[in-house]
Amino acid sequence: MHNRTPSKLPLLLINGLHSAAAVALAWTLSMGLTGALSMSWAVLALAARWGIARLETWVAQGRARDVERRSIQDLLGRALISASPWRRPQLGADIQEFSERRGRFSAGAEWLSRALVPATAIVLTAQATVSPYLAALMLIGVGLIPVFLILIGSRTQAASDTQVAQLAALSTRVMERLRGLSALWIQGTTAAAARDIEDTSEQHRRATFRVLRIAFLSNASVDLVASLTIALVAVHVGTALLGLVGFAGLTRIDLQSGLFILMLAPEVVLPWRRLTAAWHDRSQAQGAERAIEQWPPNTPKASAVHSGELVIQGRAVAAGSRVWIRGASGAGKSQLLDALAGLRDDDANFCGLSFGWLEQHPTIRGDSVRAQLRHVGSTWDAAKIRAMLDQLGLTARVGDIDQPFDPLALSGGEHQRLALLRALSRDPAVLLMDEPSASLDWANAQVLWDCLERFEGTQVIASHDDLADWASLQVCL
Repeated sequence: MHNRTPSKLPLLLINGLHSAAAVALAWTLSMGLTGALSMSWAVLALAARWGIARLETWVAQGRARDVERRSIQDLLGRALISASPWRRPQLGADIQEFSERRGRFSAGAEWLSRALVPATAIVLTAQATVSPYLAALMLIGVGLIPVFLILIGSRTQAASDTQVAQLAALSTRVMERLRGLSALWIQGTTAAAARDIEDTSEQHRRATFRVLRIAFLSNASVDLVASLTIALVAVHVGTALLGLVGFAGLTRIDLQSGLFILMLAPEVVLPWRRLTAAWHDRSQAQGAERAIEQWPPNTPKASAVHSGELVIQGRAVAAGSRVWIRGASGAGKSQLLDALAGLRDDDANFCGLSFGWLEQHPTIRGDSVRAQLRHVGSTWDAAKIRAMLDQLGLTARVGDIDQPFDPLALSGGEHQRLALLRALSRDPAVLLMDEPSASLDWANAQVLWDCLERFEGTQVIASHDDLADWASLQVCL
């Protein structure tokens, strides 16, 4: 993945000025505390450093926004043409994760890694002018930090990849359940779907906390090495000022130079601490980038989503067709219907059109008829609902369409006819049915088939019955 990014030169220059301002602040403050210089100079140096830090933050944030915007522009069009709606939630999660992490990495760890050596060199050079020995001691201590980071970083990449995968899985789970919400409600399985989303969310939470644990461990290791190094330098400075050490490299240290060295000691490790805090963004950006590289190629699919027609196992189905899906038990008839409804990970067979759903054993709730139709997105008015109830012979059984009724008082055939009413109330382009008449007696089955005769949309039925005379297209599994 190659994204055009703004030049890093302004940030590198600002970072160099930040280190130089730190040296100036340490020198003016040490001189002011020993009475050799007015403290007003230290105040000016402090104000200058604060202004440079604010400028650095402003430029870095602008760079992050620019990189994030460019990444979204580059990837969004590709996502829209390279996958069906089933895949788009996952690709959307990849885009969001990569763009955000790439922006933060570009404005943080990427340029901080380039500024690390110059910033450290500026501060160590300033220390070396006072005590080359203590500057060398600081350099040795700082040199241990990469060793700890390498040891910890070996676990970071795997954890970041897992987090990206779990985020994509969570996005896909939520979108697929929302897409099939009406079917889930009809089947009475919304609670199970909610538990499934909750389980996936818990897996993502655990993956996120694994990454955070590693990030905290990285920061803690840097803080440990930094604290020990600074403490060692402070001990040397203190013993030198007390005259307890006669080493030539320390005998020249007075109060002003000792304060100067101690004030600069945290600045030596500051670039490493900043880099460590931002480095996990690099691992997460790389994980999201690898997920993007696994996207399908940029070639539109010949599916219902792009062509506007129903496609079943590569076969185009004209509008108004009657499709009979036949096969032995366990051949996958119900699974194919689920795929057409968008309830399975099956791009090739995703319907992509408005559909109604009629299953073999529908779940009928005790809500009013109008409420049940509203739950599946129906826009029928009262007159249309009453007309269809009359056509299905249900008016006397359910009564007022705005009053709840007892579903236990209805027979199995009446349940099936009411479920058909619910499926038709969406004015679907495609009606998906799983063994709609398998459990019905002849009279109820005849009412159902008479109603289906008047339906002008495409009908897809998975059935063991012989529907050769009824079907215009057969799909054998």
